[in-house]
Amino acid sequence: MINFYLNSDSLEVGSELTGSCIWTPDTQNKEKSLKLTIGYRTEGRGDVDKQTLFETELKFSERTSFRCKIPMAGPISYDGQLIRIIWEIAVTSSKWFGWNDIVKKQVFRVIPRQ
Repeated sequence: MINFYLNSDSLEVGSELTGSCIWTPDTQNKEKSLKLTIGYRTEGRGDVDKQTLFETELKFSERTSFRCKIPMAGPISYDGQLIRIIWEIAVTSSKWFGWNDIVKKQVFRVIPRQ
């Protein structure tokens, strides 16, 4: 089981996302290592874009804290008809050819400065 604890699920550009994650393996979980990443991705028409701003490995049954600065230039979260910009924390498991199986993810919003 993976639990996220965030300081906020809505952040202004230029601010910092802080929080922690706890990975408590169950008997069915055969994962040897998990990686936590923070970043954004786009969906929709046109080119797909993805950027990771922070990454760390999770340890069994330990609280892993994280701090990630959201760039002042954004991008901000957007949910339009042609494109979506999604900010998220993702936990992935390793495979033979890289980190790519998403185990759990948590979406958060990035908004313009008030």
